[in-house]
Amino acid sequence: MKKVIALILAIAMILTLAISVTAEEGPAVKYQLVGTYREDGEYAARMNTAFLVELYEDGTVSVDRFLFAAGDNSDFAANTAYAAGYMTGTWEAVEKDGLDAFKIDVHCVDDTGAEVNPCTVYAYDNWGEMEFDLSFPIVPGMQYMRSATVAGGEEIKYTDRNAFIADYFEGEAAAPAAEAPAAEAPAEEQPAAAPAASVADFAGEYDVINVNADGQESYFEEFVIEEDGTVHGAVEGSGMTGFEGTVDIDGNITCELPRLGGTLTGTVDTNGNVSGTSEVRGRTSTWSGTRFED
Repeated sequence: MKKVIALILAIAMILTLAISVTAEEGPAVKYQLVGTYREDGEYAARMNTAFLVELYEDGTVSVDRFLFAAGDNSDFAANTAYAAGYMTGTWEAVEKDGLDAFKIDVHCVDDTGAEVNPCTVYAYDNWGEMEFDLSFPIVPGMQYMRSATVAGGEEIKYTDRNAFIADYFEGEAAAPAAEAPAAEAPAEEQPAAAPAASVADFAGEYDVINVNADGQESYFEEFVIEEDGTVHGAVEGSGMTGFEGTVDIDGNITCELPRLGGTLTGTVDTNGNVSGTSEVRGRTSTWSGTRFED
């Protein structure tokens, strides 16, 4: 009898341990889908995206985003182009139009912690396979949305995020740092910017990166200085983030974001360097960039 009791206790301990380990590992992946979004042009590296969508057994959803043309194929945990949980939400099995389907609700979280950019889709259950169009923003909180088709099912191909990165990465991997020569010549400094003869000396299209108060980076969709000193552009592809203003002969930029009620100020020099700050609804971001070569 004692042996039976001991055996029962041992089995109970093993089951308890197994349940504990499973809990620590989190819910299992029930369905896994992948898909890509592509654009052409000079901003493609910042837009082209691969998505890894996972529907978990507990009814939650996670959408990872990988900017596969951004030149970073390092480990996902430190990869500047990889965003785990870029969108999150829930899913459930439902009936739609008399057919078995999945209802999927996902969203982003902006830098204030608010849930933004909601996306609700229905995908028909095709013997454990599904496909749907995922609507997503380039930057959480921005209203202009893109769409990517994702497809998959019960086959869990990627248990390792780095394998997903390896499959979708496009471009050349960063080369390991080479040893510096014993006597390396100092880098040539950029000459000091000459005073502008007119505001036309600042004219051109600029490649500008924005960094918000939380350190999150995004690129301006457009930043243009016209020959008459007019400045205009957009933080991203919707009219909500458009800005307009002027630059004076000293390179001082003053703009407004009329639809968001914000301001954008900064400086530009004749070497094509631009920088400044923006403030929208009490939150300040910094931005900087250079003029595109003709």
